[in-house]
Amino acid sequence: MSPEKANIFFIEDDISFRSIHTRLLESQGHSVLLSAETLEEAVDKINLIKEKGINVVILDGNLNEEELSGADGAYLARLLKELHPEVLIVGCSSKEIIGVDANSFKHEGPRLLQVVKEL
Repeated sequence: MSPEKANIFFIEDDISFRSIHTRLLESQGHSVLLSAETLEEAVDKINLIKEKGINVVILDGNLNEEELSGADGAYLARLLKELHPEVLIVGCSSKEIIGVDANSFKHEGPRLLQVVKEL
């Protein structure tokens, strides 16, 4: 079950998408406490999850314009589940991300808020 007020790590390379959805999430009482836009930056910040009290990760599947297979998201989902199994993971990409707790597709727009709420 999703926390009523989530502390979020938002991993997304599209700065505009992340910015808009950060504002939407925060308008609903959630807090985006960490963000990353590259695979390397996300891996570096995973060790801050416990310190920051992160309980939800929103994860893009493709963190590199040239690689659209979803491998970045699947890799990070596996790593997060291994290191922080208590954290809920929402995939937010153009296609399904394997290994996450729920998927919200970018073309669905504000549905991301509903997915976080329903976890």
